[in-house]
Amino acid sequence: MITEEILLFCRNISDADLKKLPFQKAVFEDVSNAWLVTQAQCYQIAKRKIPDWWAKAQVVFPDPQAVEQASSEWLARWKQTLIPPQVDTLVDLSAGLGVDAYFIGKRLKKSILIEPDLGRAKILEENFKRFGVPGLQIESTDALSFIQKNLHLFGPNTLVYVDPDRRTEDSQRITSWKETQPDLNQIITLLKPTGTMLMAKLSPLDDLEEIAAELPDIQQIFTISLQKEVKEILVFLNFLDQSSAVEKYAVEISRSGMYRTIPVDRQANGLISFGIIQTGHYLYDPWASIRKGYQTALLSEQFAIDLFSPHSQIFVGMEMLPDFPGRVFRIDAVLPSLKAFGQEHKGQVFSVICRGMVESAESIKKKFKLRDGGDRFFFCLQSIDSQVCYIRATRIETSVNPALWHSIPADSD
Repeated sequence: MITEEILLFCRNISDADLKKLPFQKAVFEDVSNAWLVTQAQCYQIAKRKIPDWWAKAQVVFPDPQAVEQASSEWLARWKQTLIPPQVDTLVDLSAGLGVDAYFIGKRLKKSILIEPDLGRAKILEENFKRFGVPGLQIESTDALSFIQKNLHLFGPNTLVYVDPDRRTEDSQRITSWKETQPDLNQIITLLKPTGTMLMAKLSPLDDLEEIAAELPDIQQIFTISLQKEVKEILVFLNFLDQSSAVEKYAVEISRSGMYRTIPVDRQANGLISFGIIQTGHYLYDPWASIRKGYQTALLSEQFAIDLFSPHSQIFVGMEMLPDFPGRVFRIDAVLPSLKAFGQEHKGQVFSVICRGMVESAESIKKKFKLRDGGDRFFFCLQSIDSQVCYIRATRIETSVNPALWHSIPADSD
């Protein structure tokens, strides 16, 4: 039997003791040290990815890969903000570890979790029982069969969530949503007559234009970045809404519990203007979720700044813009060459950003023995005439504007 004492041991063991554990005699009678090692490794991942579960220390993890592939807690909490008020039931067609289902279903009356793997379904049920999740139903079956046999469960008060498996049976990564399982098009065909709502999590590598053009009945597409890294694309479908327009949004979420949303669902008006780099001016690096959709021209219009080049997706401007959706840098110097930078700053603390067909950031850091950290940055940017511009800059910390940033839902426990 897995007790609270065993799970606390897995959570609290130090790195040094974890390395020794496989060579020691059994710590607990009912479980092997090898099992404890696996659980401890999972708890280490959960500490940065699912801190709520790490703090509770009530979870048995199937394996480290399941934790790595699960949604981050901050993204799962944010998804609560998309749930219409009339929804009282969640049906998760691909529950997996259950992170999304746990946080999305926090304020709903009933959660139905579908997990085809019987072993994982049993672990999922035990974990959620420890959490005391009310109105819980777990089914070990495949998603399409469950829908076909339970069409009465679906309607305007039900939200269906699916995170299709992006790996083959031999663990090879799938590169397109069209090849994932369960099949999204089949799910849409079955659910469309019911008038329910569907939220589907797709890979950050999927093409936004292809999704909008080929996946039917989408109302909204969200490109979501966490701490400046694109983590997923989320599509929302409401089968009661026959609107043909697809709304697109870029979302940035921070681990401090704040998020901001930028609409990027329209085309830019007019021609893109290109700016030049000058000492004392500013560089603007958009969120990764905006760069993913190549919505650079929209930012140029909204903030009256110029794009440096299409290759860089970096903007330049004369004035400091504290509400820009991304990082802001003050230009300290424009350098004549990479060699000139290396001669002056070898071995110092500098973060490096390279955009376009230029040398990689890692190779530059290695060549000049640079160490990451601090607020000093070195940019290597390909210009519109395919030349490389070398820039030394300082990052400017901007304050959070409460009119633009919002708190993600907190734990109601």
